[in-house]
Amino acid sequence: MVAAVVGPSGAALAQACCAGGSALTPARLQLHEWAAVGLESRATVDTGSFDPAGNYVPNPAGSSEVDLEEDLVGSVRFLDRGQVSLDVPWIGTNRVIRDQGAFGQGLGDVNLGARWDFLQAGESEHIPGIALMAGITVPTGRPPEAATPPLLADATGIGAWQFVGGLALEQTFGHHLVVDLAGLVSQRLPRHVEGIVSTLGVQLFAIGGVAWAFDGGQALALSATFTGEQDASIDGVTVPESGRSETTVALSGLLPISDDWRIGGSVLDELQIAGLGRNLPIGFGFTFTVLRTWS
Repeated sequence: MVAAVVGPSGAALAQACCAGGSALTPARLQLHEWAAVGLESRATVDTGSFDPAGNYVPNPAGSSEVDLEEDLVGSVRFLDRGQVSLDVPWIGTNRVIRDQGAFGQGLGDVNLGARWDFLQAGESEHIPGIALMAGITVPTGRPPEAATPPLLADATGIGAWQFVGGLALEQTFGHHLVVDLAGLVSQRLPRHVEGIVSTLGVQLFAIGGVAWAFDGGQALALSATFTGEQDASIDGVTVPESGRSETTVALSGLLPISDDWRIGGSVLDELQIAGLGRNLPIGFGFTFTVLRTWS
């Protein structure tokens, strides 16, 4: 969510500022780039879950879950200040509950997004960069009702169309520090399953991050993301205590390989603190990204 910035003091320092933004969002186009394509890998080990009251409950003895994801990502710039992106995920889950185990995989829900920067970070000393974001998620994954019982490990999607909109504010300080704040709202359309109409609650996302870029183009970033979801409804009736939430912190890094290639990675932790989540499994994990860009 952090905009790439071209500084006024030379190419080397400009590249450092761009690296700060890319450390937070590796697939984001820098200002001098018009296209990018890459692969992002993600692995998460669940250690427990939050109950409806927000208490953390460790996994029962003999139970475990490892979630794997491979995302083919691409972005293209248009009209200088805009860019569109595509994310095609392949999702795998290895789930064990007591004496039963299952592994499932398949295509996930495809995401299409767009961003327009009305004001780039660093263009004004007093006003931060302002960007409008929008996206749509297509239910191409396997929904839970079509997954294999009893563990449903091969479910790869939510089964509903999803629409997202939001606003991002970002600013650079000097030639090395990048700060970003963003908020997004997501709405899922109703689903008709065996004569029942179910609708997931409205989702709210709050994202904050800071990044430090080095003159050589490397960068480190620290970010936090809160995801909250209102109660779901069935046939128009709200289901009490069905809302979900979690808070994730991540430490990310960026390493340029050449003018056209860069790699990035992160370690993340879904915080096991009472009150910071509800009705979701949580754990820790990592990501690794390889990106090819064109300028």
